[in-house]
Amino acid sequence: MLPAFLSTLLGLASESQVKKLSRRVDDIGEKCNRAIGVLQDLKQNIEVRLSKQYQRHVLTTGIFTLAGVFVGAYATDLTQHRLRMDELRHHGYARVMGAKIPLTQTVQTILEAKILTEYHETRFQLLSKMASDREEAKYHRDRMLKLIPEFSRIQKEMFEGLGNIITVYKGDDEIRAAVDDILKYQMADIAGPPPDTIRTEEDLDSYKATALQQVERYLDREFVKKIDRLLGLLEKHQQ
Repeated sequence: MLPAFLSTLLGLASESQVKKLSRRVDDIGEKCNRAIGVLQDLKQNIEVRLSKQYQRHVLTTGIFTLAGVFVGAYATDLTQHRLRMDELRHHGYARVMGAKIPLTQTVQTILEAKILTEYHETRFQLLSKMASDREEAKYHRDRMLKLIPEFSRIQKEMFEGLGNIITVYKGDDEIRAAVDDILKYQMADIAGPPPDTIRTEEDLDSYKATALQQVERYLDREFVKKIDRLLGLLEKHQQ
């Protein structure tokens, strides 16, 4: 249906002019409809593209967010692991270094007490027959036995330090060999004086002097050198 102003114009125009005007109006209407359709398609395309871009943005943002979380967690774990290894490294070194002198001195005192026990007991049995030698032998025996718990305590502390060192340097064969060497130390084999060789005080004193020298060599071989070797390797790695 034509608008009112067109109807007024049609009333004044000829029939041929009316037909031309009507066709032109129809053409304009068809073009408008096509234009509207094009605009609607364009609107849909724009909405689809915007939707996809938004989805990609959300997906990309999510991926980077998750990656950031994982990377941050990994970095935190790595930092904590390094701090833990540094703590074990320093703790292990300090334990072994701190135990070196007390352990050596305790073992030395125990072995010397054993030698003095044998010395006075043999002196009582073969030479003096004096009760004071028997009492002296008992004193040194008791002193030796009382030191055994102290030796066990110090040894435990050192072994804990060695365990920390193994944890930190588990891939280092040289350090592991040095640790194993300490753990497998040999027990002291210092026998009492053979009765058939003791005829005088000088014989007994000679036994004591030789036995005390054996203690010095034993301590140097089984403790001092082995611990110093390990500490030297650790210090080289810390440089």
